[in-house]
Amino acid sequence: RRPIPPPPTRTAVKAAPEADPEAGPAYGSGHEPAMLMIRPWLDPVVDETGHDPRSRYVEQFWLGVLGPTATWLLRRLVAGLAQQPDGYEIDLDVTARAMGMSYRAGRSSPFSKALQRCTMFGLAHQTSDGIAVRRRVPTVAHRHLRRMPDTVQQAHDEWERTTIAVDQLTRAHRL
Repeated sequence: RRPIPPPPTRTAVKAAPEADPEAGPAYGSGHEPAMLMIRPWLDPVVDETGHDPRSRYVEQFWLGVLGPTATWLLRRLVAGLAQQPDGYEIDLDVTARAMGMSYRAGRSSPFSKALQRCTMFGLAHQTSDGIAVRRRVPTVAHRHLRRMPDTVQQAHDEWERTTIAVDQLTRAHRL
């Protein structure tokens, strides 16, 4: 058996002055804000047949797949696209703090993980200057539905049987 090494010795370190969390990043101090360009993901098929990310469908069926943070982030990004359809730029730190999180460069922060989940599940993808976000969300894939509780699967089956999309209703009125 090897002996347990002694704990490391501690040395006093002078604490840095606390930053004002409301002040945001220190501009001009060498730490420029991390900005990200948000553009619409143009997909004619999903744009026509998909669900609004702010809809009950997404809350009921995509939430368990994406997780709450990624769902809220997707909704926020799509709301921005509704106001600025050609795209807009976000400050990652400000956006994360507005959602009750912190942002750190890298992949370990909850905010970064939420962005990764949106990409991983096909609701966003990287572009040369930022990310493109779907304005409409496709129907949840069968492979995701299989992992959900039976009650959610049954509710989804019922949703698909009984829900008439506004687009379908509009087409019916035209005929």
